[in-house]
This record gives sequence, structure tokens and C-alpha cells, in this order.
Amino acid sequence: MTVSKNCTSERLTARRTERSAVVLAAGKGTRFRSKIPKVLHPLCGRPMIVYLLDVLKQLSIDEPIIVVGEGAELVRSALAGYGVQFVLQREQLGTGHAVQCAVPLLETRAGNVLVLYGDTPFAPREALEQLFSECDQGAAEALLTVELEDPSGNGRILRNTEGDVVDIIEEKDADGYQKQIRDVNAGFACFRVQDLLEYLPSLRNDNAAGEFYLTDMVRILHQAGKRVRAVRLEKSDDVVTINDRVQLAAAERRVRRRIATHWMLRGVTMTSPESCLIEPSVSIGADSVLEDGVILRGKTSIGEGSCIGAYTTVRDSQIGDKVSIGSHCVVSSSTIGSGTTIESAVTVEAGSAIGSNCTLGTRTRIRGGKLDDGTVLDCTAAREDAEGTLKKRKAR
Repeated sequence: MTVSKNCTSERLTARRTERSAVVLAAGKGTRFRSKIPKVLHPLCGRPMIVYLLDVLKQLSIDEPIIVVGEGAELVRSALAGYGVQFVLQREQLGTGHAVQCAVPLLETRAGNVLVLYGDTPFAPREALEQLFSECDQGAAEALLTVELEDPSGNGRILRNTEGDVVDIIEEKDADGYQKQIRDVNAGFACFRVQDLLEYLPSLRNDNAAGEFYLTDMVRILHQAGKRVRAVRLEKSDDVVTINDRVQLAAAERRVRRRIATHWMLRGVTMTSPESCLIEPSVSIGADSVLEDGVILRGKTSIGEGSCIGAYTTVRDSQIGDKVSIGSHCVVSSSTIGSGTTIESAVTVEAGSAIGSNCTLGTRTRIRGGKLDDGTVLDCTAAREDAEGTLKKRKAR
């Protein structure tokens, strides 16, 4: 079949720049001492692996392949609706074996494929773009490296005179000179799909652990005359792996700080940002104030010029403009109209709808109720009759 030059160019370009990803998420997470798969432990209310999926979406990667193992059904359920494909690694026989499990899906794809780890949620998007670029320019593999002051325990990067990577030497196998190398493997790699499929069967497990290591692909590709390039990261904390609950807590603080900074730069005042928890799905209007210990969860929106008092929790609720909510309140699955004042220790939940310019007195509790605009409700008035309707009085 004859194809015009333009059609051929477009087809070749589409093929060359097609992007895939394999996310390794089969690990047991032994150090977590948990029945929950490691990649599902939450950061600010979301499974840690979801942050990585967000990055892949920004890279225009469709249907990333998730390699699951321990707790596979829990991972499948948690990621339903995220547009991913799953493969099962029945036995954990190393990172190379995990990628081998994805081969049937990779055989239907072209272009380049990233290999990442589900317990490394802060993957740097710009650096991953550079990995794709290196493979687009002809490298069979491109990997991330980082220079550490103390490289102990990490695989050292060996290069030739042209700057290409020729091998990764683990510390236990390194000689005195190699141990002085501070440029180490950061974990993420990108491959040309055709090269990965061709040389992946060359991996061997003749090592002390009896596992297939994906890092051996560097040496295999180099010996086959293929180029392996490296992209060096400036900050090592971009590739932090979360292996236990101590590291999870540190990652939680990092996410909270990032979210708080985002909203403060957009006009939100926070009296103690380090004490607040704002989940990524929350939106907040300019000139609003969050006092100490505020918790905002789920699909919550806060209008402009509102104030949320200390140690108040708002979940899956819509708060209008210029609303004042006192301290130690709970608002859940409800709507609060603009201009309303809610005093301290108030509970509003279960689909309640509070109108505009209302006043709710201290210790009032409303469950599934509806208040018209301008209603004033105090603690003694907030009682439900047999039919569940609220007794209320209008402001004079």
C-alpha cells in the first residue's frame, strides 16, 4: 500500500512518541506490618499510588499497567475507575520478573515505556519527560540518577568516556574506587518497548537472592551495543521511597505543606498551616481564613471570605461566601448558604441544607434538616419532633 509522505510522517511520529508505563505495586510492604497493601496507605486521604497516577496522567500516558501481587484485589478495587490495566505477579521474584509479567500487554504497544514504583509517589514529572526525550533520540534505556553526599547502600552508576551508562554496581559488589562514586541509581527507568521486549528474556537470577533484577538491563543493553543514557536529578527527595510508617508520616507532612502553600499563594490565610489537613480534592475561595487544626476532607468547597474556626472538620460539604464557622464544629455532607454564622461546637450532618444568613447557636445539632434563609436556631430549639422536622424560630 502506498502512503503519502505526510501520512507516513504522522504515523511514524505517533508511533515514536507513544507512551506507556509499568508501575510495580506487588510488594508486601513487610515493614508496614499491615494487611493493607503498601501502595494503598493514604497520604492526605488518598492512596499513595494515586499521586503517581496523577503524574502519569500529566505525561499523557493512557492505561498504565499496574503489576499487583499481595492484596491484588484490594488494589484493583481501590483503583477502579482510574483507567489502568492490571497484571498479576504471583511470586515476587524481583523487579525484572515483575516487568516480565507485563510483557503480554507491552507486546500490543510501541514507543517508549516508563518503569516506576508505586511506593514512590513524588515522581518528578519534568525528569520523566527527559527520560522519554532520551529514548525518543535513540537511547534503548534512560534512567534517573542522583548524586548523594553519602551514597552508602545504593547502586553506583558506571559510565564510559562518552557519558553513557554501562553498568550499575551494587555496593556489596563494588571495589574501593567504585564505592567513591556518588552518582547512584534513583530507581526510575524508561525503555524503548522493542528493545525491552527483545532483551528482557536475557535477565538471569544467578545471584544470592535468586531474583531477576531490572537494573541488569543496563549491562545487557550496553553489551548488545545499545545506548543507555542518564538524567541526573537535583534533589534526592523527589525519589523518596516509602517503606514504613515513619517515612509515610514524613511524606504526609510534605503533602500537607505543598497543599497549604498552594492555597496560601491563592489568597487563603492559614494561622497555623502545619496543623491543618486539606485533602487534594478540596477547593477554597480567596480571602478565606483557616484557623489552627482545621480539617477539610473529600469534595468540600469553601467560598470566598469565609472563616473556619479552630479544630473544625468539614467533609464533603459546600460552604458559601462569607460564612463564619466557629471552633470544634463538624459539618458533613451538607450545604451552608452564604452569610451564615455557625457558633462553636455545632454539628451539621447527613445532607442538611442551611440557607443563607442563618445563625446556628452553640452546641446546636442538625441531622438531615433544612433551614430557610434567615433562620436563627439555638441549642434548645434544635430538637426534632416525631416526624424528624426541626423546630425553629425566625429572626425578628
